[in-house]
Amino acid sequence: MVANWKRSLTEKNHPEVFGKISQEQFFRQYPNLEKGLPKDLDSSKKYLWDWRPQGPIIGKYHKDQTYFANAYSRPHRQTELLLVKYVKTEKEEKEIYNYQIRFDHLGGRATHEGTMMDPSEPVVLAIGCSWTIGEGVDQGEDYPSQLQKAIGNQWQVYNFGFHSYGPNDLLRELEENPQRFDFLKGRKVKIIWIFLPTHLDRMLCSTRCLANQDLEFIHHKPFYALRDGVPEFNGKFLRASSLERQWMLGLKKSALLSFFNIDYPLRLRDRDIQLVTALFSQLKKRISQQALEVEDFSIINTIPFIDSDKLGESLKQSGFRYLDYGRYPLEILSSRLKIPYDNHPTPEYYWILAQMLKRDLF
Repeated sequence: MVANWKRSLTEKNHPEVFGKISQEQFFRQYPNLEKGLPKDLDSSKKYLWDWRPQGPIIGKYHKDQTYFANAYSRPHRQTELLLVKYVKTEKEEKEIYNYQIRFDHLGGRATHEGTMMDPSEPVVLAIGCSWTIGEGVDQGEDYPSQLQKAIGNQWQVYNFGFHSYGPNDLLRELEENPQRFDFLKGRKVKIIWIFLPTHLDRMLCSTRCLANQDLEFIHHKPFYALRDGVPEFNGKFLRASSLERQWMLGLKKSALLSFFNIDYPLRLRDRDIQLVTALFSQLKKRISQQALEVEDFSIINTIPFIDSDKLGESLKQSGFRYLDYGRYPLEILSSRLKIPYDNHPTPEYYWILAQMLKRDLF
């Protein structure tokens, strides 16, 4: 999915475009990371680091088969969910991960300290996708839990991430349930959204996205179009009524475009960036209606992509803090940053992320 927006321009072939930060600059900005990771943080025996099969097939299942991990199946509050992801060949099957998510009384993943213990303290609201909820890591290893440990108890960190979420999903949820964040009343709030280039597909869904059956979960996501500068719900991507979306639904069936792997649009257009910015702005407005004060809304990019600077500038002009962590050489701290056969972050990655957020936001 990232390739949809990078096209042929990759970080490996054109590092100067992505402005990668040097090791020296990295440690100058984050001197606490030069000491390395804690010795008790070690996932070397937790995942399939040394298994190299031929032709693996990857799948996911869960204990409760009535539950599906997508943006429209958030479990009820105060429940537990067991998720297992596996990889198999013709001869054997192995687990990529096997972990349990405990949802608290507010409907988010409980942090290690127990969420929202004191209703008077300020809140860090961590919102986003599986990188926020912590897919593939155990309780207390997700970044909101590790951030809570890093900053202490002056702020209460609340993990409201969910699998496959984009800003449009959360905005639609708040439109349908305006009281979703009513626990923020009377509280000062910092908001953190961990951003991935795949979120662009979830908000915009190009013709390549529409034609890809593996991305069917995106096809049923809420589609928004700008109306007088404000995002307006326009149905789901497969049923959107705008003329451009109808044209794109027809274009996705083109055998010629499929043969040459051509995508429309080829790059982020100005109006696409305006829509993305407007979605985040509307999300901020919705949360502000519940909170006493939104002190800061930080959008943290984690993977380099070609239009990062352009999008970041638009977000900054609209009052957001945009930090591009995709430019930092995190791999110098650990070779175990992404779960094998899955690519979600490991506990080591989340610890690094928590330390960087502590330095930049608190």
